Amino acid sequence: MILLLLGNLSDDTLQKTTGERAHCVRVNCYDTVIPQEVDEHIKHKIRHREFDLLLFTSPSTFRNFIQIIGQENLNVPLKAVSIGPTTEKAMYQMGYPPLFSAASPDPKTIVSDIQKFFKSV
Repeated sequence: MILLLLGNLSDDTLQKTTGERAHCVRVNCYDTVIPQEVDEHIKHKIRHREFDLLLFTSPSTFRNFIQIIGQENLNVPLKAVSIGPTTEKAMYQMGYPPLFSAASPDPKTIVSDIQKFFKSV
């Protein structure tokens, strides 16, 4: 048996894929919610592009980011990258293509890809 511990917004791809080979049980361990408060200093920095890069790790982080900052306050291109194809797709759908997507959604690869990006600019 495989126990999948996921968030409420996670799709069921992993469950369907592994369920073909083994019995899978999904447990939603957390609910994805938009924060009640966000530091105004951070919002100011984002609105004025006073950052080097934004990293989005899920479609919901990107959607919540847009809701918090407001599309009217963002410029295209947004200095942002995605952790992988699902997040990349959400960014494209909302009109903000990422500068790049990580080759693999693991910390070591993401850091390496970001380092390569900064060496190339």
